[in-house]
Amino acid sequence: MEKKYDNNITNTMLALLTAKSEDEINQLFDKIQEIEHLAAAHALSNRCGKNLKLMGAILHENDRKESSSINKLEYQERLLALKERELALREREAKVHSIELANLEKVQKLKSAS
Repeated sequence: MEKKYDNNITNTMLALLTAKSEDEINQLFDKIQEIEHLAAAHALSNRCGKNLKLMGAILHENDRKESSSINKLEYQERLLALKERELALREREAKVHSIELANLEKVQKLKSAS
């Protein structure tokens, strides 16, 4: 089953396709990671059955990460999953750019043939 992303992440992923610079791409990836961390904090809040405010949930998440080696492993797995998503997004972006380049080359050939 394919994972559904929330609208903020989806829109940010789509913005990667039109990013004009490497700096802009990195900012977008940072934004995606931030959204993922906030979502994890809210999910933790819901799992704990507590009505935590966002900052409290984030702090609780940070405490939980540091509490045991098992939790640290889970945290590292999440980071790895984020990095894998980042790599996949960069690969897709590279593919889009190569297609755009191929299309530009075709346009240039058509113009020079005319």
